[in-house]
Amino acid sequence: MDRKVEEEGELIQDDPAHAPKSVNTNGISATNRISRFLFIDAGMMVSPTVYARRSLCYLISDMYQEALNHAVQIIVISPIWYIAFYFESVALGGLGMENKAQVAIKEATTLEAKKSSNAKEK
Repeated sequence: MDRKVEEEGELIQDDPAHAPKSVNTNGISATNRISRFLFIDAGMMVSPTVYARRSLCYLISDMYQEALNHAVQIIVISPIWYIAFYFESVALGGLGMENKAQVAIKEATTLEAKKSSNAKEK
């Protein structure tokens, strides 16, 4: 590997002394952890599962607006994937929008029931 790393103004060749250390997440904010581990889209089409993982991480971190944004992205990409509506419902509930959360959960259960009935017919 011929990677060079600039550290304090000097270029350092890769060697074991400059290998990355294990990550201690105790001092890192939730936003930084999420963006570090889940930043996958480099201008390409992103799978709905990427947005689902991000939304779930934001929900776990009580970052409801960000979770909602990613849940909406899932719905845009895959409007029949009921998981997105569950994420949307939880995020809306966390933001205090209970009426909209109820609408989202009804949509999720309707889509899930349709999928289950289609699977049983096959």
